[in-house]
Amino acid sequence: MIFSNLFKGGLLNSYSEEGKMNKKSLKSILGLSLFFIFCFLFYSTKAQALPPDVDSLFKEANADFDSAMLIHETPIEPGNSEIQKIEKKLYYLGLGLKHQKEAKEGAFKSLEEKIDTLLLKEPYEGLPEDAQAYFDTSNIYFDSLIYVHSLIGKLNPVTDSFFQAANEWFDLSINIHTPEPYPPEIETLMIEQKLHYLKYALKDQKHAKMHAFEEIEAKLDTLLGWPYEGLPPWVYEAFDSANAYFDSVNWIHDQPWPEIEKIPWKLHYFKHALKWQKEAKHMMFMELEYKLDALNKIDFPGTLPADVESLFACANAHFDTVNVYFEGQDPPEMKIELMLYYLSKGLVCQKEAMFWMYLYLKEKIFLYSGSAYLEPPFELVDAYMRADSFFAQIESIHIQPPYPPIQNLEWKVFYLASGLKWEKEFKWLLFEEIKTELFEFDKVELKLHHLGKALDFQKHAKERMFEELEIKLDILLDQEYPGLPPDVEDFFDSANVYFALVETTHQRPDTLELAKIETKLYYLQYGFGWQKEAMRRMFEELEWKLDELLGWPQGELPQNVEVLFMCVDDYLDTVRQMHEDTQMPELMKVESKLYYLAHALKCEKEAKWNMFDTLEYKIDSLGTDIDETGDIETAPDKFTLLQNYPNPFNPETSIEFILNQPGRVTVEIFNILGQKIKTVADKKFRSGLQTLYWDGKDENGKEVSSGIYFYRVKTDDMVKTRKMVLVK
Repeated sequence: MIFSNLFKGGLLNSYSEEGKMNKKSLKSILGLSLFFIFCFLFYSTKAQALPPDVDSLFKEANADFDSAMLIHETPIEPGNSEIQKIEKKLYYLGLGLKHQKEAKEGAFKSLEEKIDTLLLKEPYEGLPEDAQAYFDTSNIYFDSLIYVHSLIGKLNPVTDSFFQAANEWFDLSINIHTPEPYPPEIETLMIEQKLHYLKYALKDQKHAKMHAFEEIEAKLDTLLGWPYEGLPPWVYEAFDSANAYFDSVNWIHDQPWPEIEKIPWKLHYFKHALKWQKEAKHMMFMELEYKLDALNKIDFPGTLPADVESLFACANAHFDTVNVYFEGQDPPEMKIELMLYYLSKGLVCQKEAMFWMYLYLKEKIFLYSGSAYLEPPFELVDAYMRADSFFAQIESIHIQPPYPPIQNLEWKVFYLASGLKWEKEFKWLLFEEIKTELFEFDKVELKLHHLGKALDFQKHAKERMFEELEIKLDILLDQEYPGLPPDVEDFFDSANVYFALVETTHQRPDTLELAKIETKLYYLQYGFGWQKEAMRRMFEELEWKLDELLGWPQGELPQNVEVLFMCVDDYLDTVRQMHEDTQMPELMKVESKLYYLAHALKCEKEAKWNMFDTLEYKIDSLGTDIDETGDIETAPDKFTLLQNYPNPFNPETSIEFILNQPGRVTVEIFNILGQKIKTVADKKFRSGLQTLYWDGKDENGKEVSSGIYFYRVKTDDMVKTRKMVLVK
């Protein structure tokens, strides 16, 4: 077939030896092949026999399929990764198929209502209950697909709840602060109480970080196809050590010692807890980087980037200095002051290490998902800067002995709490953003799952509706209904097998996420292809029966319908060829498969649209008197303009119309800009079927160029216009 040859000869050879796509080559091939197909599909027109609401739904489906295809041409730019393009395509494909389902439901209702009128002369009672139930269930899955599109990658509720709990403890600590000076013993008590609440806040934050790391690591293991066994044991050990030191802070708080003695011990244990937390983060970042390198097929160097390692070492040095002052012989106030100072310095280095590590991880996620690098979101940078400003305040009030009043220490603890709260906000947003990027894969996989289920139930509904229409036509023909033709049943059964495989793939825990997505598309394409075959045969069967009832010679499906079904086959063949291509990157495969699947779905929609039109026209004709030759004796009750044939055409096409009575008719050709090209006829015609020809030339006898044209037929009381395509 011409389309298959174009794709085989060009598309699959559009990769260099290194397996990279030659974009220039691909664009030129697509431009050539799609000119013959897409223009015909997009601009082919339908007789106005279908009810307006059905026609409108088919048009909405068209717009959705066009949106899916348009996304394919969107360049990769900041914030627009390959996986996000795939996710959007599936959204519009889902919308298109849902609108198409609504249109088919309306078309079936219209056909059934007309046959019921012919059979029973009784009011129409709607589709059969089971067919309606299948359509409704299909709707549920389409709605689920659309709902999945609206989801964003939030951390799970447990992680979120720990971050929120930390917030509450930070607020308690900050709210104790007051700018008015108090007696030293009151100030000391306030410092001690603040540290008590800080302990709770930091402990809850530790739980949140641990759960966030678990979530992200589990997702990376899924993408790698590795079994998830929890965080590495040494990470859990570091978090447990941090926990033990936070518990020591609590123990100190409950002792009956003077407040000024409790504070240095609390800061000492804080330092240990924060240092162990730092160790856990250090090891966890190394683990995440190792897995992202494995996804990107890069050799992991064994250490974090030098600037991150340097910042973690800086944090370590400051935390060790806190210990030095704790063990020294300075007065308690001086100890506290210096310990707070170096604790805050250590936290600043740790925060910087987190920020740079986040940027490295994000870059690697983007490398895997196929997008250009995107700057951190404003909220994240804002939280990072606010934390910085509070830690800087501690630096500004730090002075050497003679020792400042106790209130200075109280201010330092206030700024420490405020800085840690904003650092928590920064980490929360950081984890959520990484989760959001990775969550796109989940959304794609879920959407394909819902799409498969929706198409499966739609298949059941169509099967039942064809049965229902066949039964009624057999009654009109005075025949016994034998059931659907065996080959139709076989086609529907084959579709069933592939839709079941989509479901099986979804439930497979040992398969790479991206491989599951790619395999699902492969099975969906087959399921859809077999469903198309069943549809084609059933339309043929209904047409034969209507032709027999009308006394018309039985023929094949209308040519425009056959061409569109062939077009579907070509696009599905291209999807299959891509599946076998071992050089094409997986993400690019998925993205391109969706592109050609969208084209196939649009072709099939056009075929069904035209076929429903033809069936409606024939059922309407059953209400007229027909003689033995199949000629309509009673003239049609309105002026009818038929589709030109052939379409697309080169160099000549026929234009046919039916008049209900003799009269003057003007037939004109216009280009896509609305400029008149030629008047084909302007004279009186008798009633009945009339045929005119246009040779693709303008008024001056000059051949016009390839493209879209409109032919307008005007009578005394009506004007109708249709589109046609000239291809040279």
